[in-house]
Amino acid sequence: MQRISFLFLVLALTSCYDTGLDSMDIASEYDVVYLNNLSDPSSFSNDPYKIIAVTPRGDEWNAIVEYPGGCGEHVFYLWWSGSVLNSDPSQLELYLIHNGNGDACEAVVRDTVTFSLTEAINGAELDDDTHINVFNQTRAQVVRVDPFIGSLTSDECNLKAVVTRDNCELGPLGSLWLKPNLEIDGYEDLLLQPVRVVQDSSRVNLTSKEVDVSVTVLFGFEYVDDAQLDSYCPDWPDNVVPVAVNCITPQ
Repeated sequence: MQRISFLFLVLALTSCYDTGLDSMDIASEYDVVYLNNLSDPSSFSNDPYKIIAVTPRGDEWNAIVEYPGGCGEHVFYLWWSGSVLNSDPSQLELYLIHNGNGDACEAVVRDTVTFSLTEAINGAELDDDTHINVFNQTRAQVVRVDPFIGSLTSDECNLKAVVTRDNCELGPLGSLWLKPNLEIDGYEDLLLQPVRVVQDSSRVNLTSKEVDVSVTVLFGFEYVDDAQLDSYCPDWPDNVVPVAVNCITPQ
């Protein structure tokens, strides 16, 4: 069993994702419950919550979540139907279910659910390009995880990229986003949108076009909600993935 753990990334994102409400971060002391695919997910309490972002790191996945509470323990269940959608690429639907155990407090709690993908899918074998759709039915929210893009997450500052300057003024670097040097069909136009920069960007010569970076991919993260997006960026690029930038240095 993997424990729901408090990560530094939770604190990091709190500063750049403003819900407009007081929030608190907690370190929970209970296990994620992996449901058998023969279970009936509708028989489990599914209390409202929001997925802030999902980050895969190999078999260990982190889902940053937010929910009302603060006066009791909350449990998260993971359920998979046991089937893989026959599409191109193939897809798998993973349901994240929240049980607030009757906690009636109204503080906004932000926590990180850490789980094993292998345990979540009962050890099933997947194709390398199988996309994982993480479902939150309380908000009709789906976070789609592309395994190749997820593999860009690294602590090593060695991902080759170029700084682009013609993007929306969203994020700590404004219109400066990153285009990784990828020569793979379907990923040539991929853009990485910084939503947080760990390193002091004032020390980086961002006039340099070519950089080495380390990023944490944040699938599903929204810097602004859809209602505000058009006013910030009426021409939003097609293939954009939000990231936390851990390191950026000129080549």
